[in-house]
Order: sequence, then structure tokens, then C-alpha cells
Amino acid sequence: MKVTPDDDIDTVAKMFWHMVDAHGPRVILRQKEFGIWQSVTWEQFGRIAREIGMGLAAFGFAPGDCGSILSNTKREWLYADMGLLGAGGVSNGIYPTDAPEQVAYQLADSRSTFVFVEDEEQLDKVLEVRARLPLLFCGDELVWAAGIGVGCRFQAEQGEASVQPLWLPSVHAQR
Repeated sequence: MKVTPDDDIDTVAKMFWHMVDAHGPRVILRQKEFGIWQSVTWEQFGRIAREIGMGLAAFGFAPGDCGSILSNTKREWLYADMGLLGAGGVSNGIYPTDAPEQVAYQLADSRSTFVFVEDEEQLDKVLEVRARLPLLFCGDELVWAAGIGVGCRFQAEQGEASVQPLWLPSVHAQR
């Protein structure tokens, strides 16, 4: 999405895409992986957010739908957040320290149709209460965005992102 300064930049998603266009190759964030700082540019962030948003749309996520993120603060949280917002959705954060009952309440109250989880510990909380959450997507796919799970797979290879269906026998997708 090309956003120019003359456009009405009236949403967070429009502001994000304006910044991607304006600052493309510049570094937006850094995060340590195995003790080594890894940089992410605006272009890479934009590509990842677009892939996640398009993956959500491919699984039926519609503008106005809500998606939750059950994770510690990390770059993958930001990717999921901007993917949700870019798809026209509402992003709802859930503390990773919340108990399964609190997670169930947050997911139900927000009417979340997708949930991104950081790891298997967080996924277990959702699975424990899944039967009470009829709005959550439930298919044979899992989105694994570098540790953030939901309905398709994010793979980062040489700075590229791609969303691909993935079946993990021990883990079921949540929507």
C-alpha cells in the first residue's frame, strides 16, 4: 500500500505503511537471537506484516474481526499486531502470565477469531479452554510466526517471509 503525505493518514496501519515507504532500508528494530543482535528494516517488517495479514485473510479473517496476541513483548508480537491491523482487524493483547481462565475471558470478551501464541506453554492455555470459544478458528493449520502461532507458517529465510500452510500433529490451530 503506497501512502503519500497528501493522503489522510488516519489509522495506525496507514501510518505504518507511510513509514515503510519513507524509510524502507533503514533499521526499525533489533532483537537478540542466541546472543547476537538481529536487525529488521522497515521493508522487512512491512513484508512480514503483509504476509501475516494476507495469511489471516486467506483463513477468513475479515475487516472488523478481532485477533489476540498471547505473548511477551518481542518483535513477533509487533509483526502479528501490524498484520492484524493491516487486515483491517482489531488487535487485542493478552498477558502471557494470565491463567487459562483469564485467557478464555479475554478471548471471549474480545470476540477473537484468531489468536497468536508465543510458544507451546501459551498454546496449552488456549487449548485448555478451546471448547468454550466457538469463534476461534479451528482447522488443521497452525500459523507459526517465528514463535507466534495461529493459522499458517511464517518462515524467515534471508530476510524473506512467506506464509505457508503447516500441519503439526501435536498442535491444532486456533481460530
